[in-house]
Amino acid sequence: MKSLFKTTEFKLFITVWLVLIFFIADYGGNYLADSTLSSTLSFVDQGSFQSDDYVKEGCKLTGCDYAFYKGHYYSGFAPGMTMFAIPLYTVFKPLFSFIPETLFGYPQNQIKLILLNFLSIVFISSLISALFAVLIYKTLSKFTKNKKNKLIVSFLFPFGTLFFSHSIEYNSAVVSMFFIFLSFFILFNMKDSEIKTNQLFFAGICSGIAFFIYYVHLIPIVILGIYLLTFLRDKRIFYFIIGASIPALVVFIYHYLIFDNFFITSYSYKIHPMAIKTLTNNLPSIAGPRLTTLYGLSFSPEKGFFSYMPIMVLSFYGLYIMFRQKKFLKEASFFSLIFIIVFLFNASLVDNLWPANCGFGPRYLISIIPFMIIPLIFALKKVRTSIFVLFATASVFINLLGSMYGKTLLWTGGCIDPHALLLYFKTIPSRGFTNYTLNLIKERIFDLPIWGINFIALVSFSILVFILVKIWKYK
Repeated sequence: MKSLFKTTEFKLFITVWLVLIFFIADYGGNYLADSTLSSTLSFVDQGSFQSDDYVKEGCKLTGCDYAFYKGHYYSGFAPGMTMFAIPLYTVFKPLFSFIPETLFGYPQNQIKLILLNFLSIVFISSLISALFAVLIYKTLSKFTKNKKNKLIVSFLFPFGTLFFSHSIEYNSAVVSMFFIFLSFFILFNMKDSEIKTNQLFFAGICSGIAFFIYYVHLIPIVILGIYLLTFLRDKRIFYFIIGASIPALVVFIYHYLIFDNFFITSYSYKIHPMAIKTLTNNLPSIAGPRLTTLYGLSFSPEKGFFSYMPIMVLSFYGLYIMFRQKKFLKEASFFSLIFIIVFLFNASLVDNLWPANCGFGPRYLISIIPFMIIPLIFALKKVRTSIFVLFATASVFINLLGSMYGKTLLWTGGCIDPHALLLYFKTIPSRGFTNYTLNLIKERIFDLPIWGINFIALVSFSILVFILVKIWKYK
């Protein structure tokens, strides 16, 4: 056990996990989390996915992110995030028995939902993101032996990209992408060695789980299948397909049990006005890529991919190097294809949909990030240190703002402003260093002064840094 604590992988994992927990956010009210986790509570408590007893009164009018079918409310998303939390709630259920009928003016069921949300972020979203950082580190080992460079890129992934602000909430896209990247990792490692059918099957299972969690990630899963075809074109590929089919079959059975049709998803029964406007026949409405959306998703201060993550500009230089070296030509082509198809698909969504409504940055492009972070290892070798540090620092700082002030910019509605990113910078002088929990206390329980919030946050974070330094010095 001592040897485990000494490994770089463990130190990387525990660092990322603890920092993400420090900035944990949105457990006090998140449409996606409430929608999925209310079904978790209902299934364990009542043996049904009907979440009627856990829907807030306001959501009964607007729908929030719930689906409504035959007089009952259900999760408005793929079943994965609901089912992932079932074992967690089962383990912690005795703790929930201590919750009073009302607390801070909120009914018991709402407090249960908040508490399960908190636990799910700690033990599912943030934990998986910490494992994801380790997976990135292990993947980078196939491209370089330079430990320092691997660590730099591995830390940039959770803290210099949108994964920072989205890993501190119960987020299906983050969890789904872990399984897609794990599938890629397995395939990548077997590409130039013996192809084992059990590994192909497991890679397929991982891809299927990703779809089980987040429907839209079918796009990168299909592209991953194309990558597999670049080095495997015989009947063994069916092991991958069979593996992927198993979780998909569970999804279709869930659809039939809830909505009486294998191929009708919960999206079809969402009652939120935005969902009704932007969904057509079970699918997102397409308008085709326009100059406005191409700019909006690339460099705009509203949802620009490169505006929120400047370091990604250098990823393209890394891709260029990969293409020139040709050793990793298949991987470079795969990364490029992921970027182009996912980016153009989201740029083709209707005007009400492509900005991803209320979210920090272009959250629909999260599936691009893990694959585009890998080419940074090549850029890091070639780009001047001062330039790399500038882009990396800017990326970490911007995503730190998103994690401190949240997607709603401390409940001021910044997430739907066309100049959202600029508003985050303007908030710094008035709010300083903070986190969601302290601001939630200020908003809902006790009016903490801003200087008090800053002081508590800085002292707490300093203690955390002290602990992490000790961990990294442990030999």
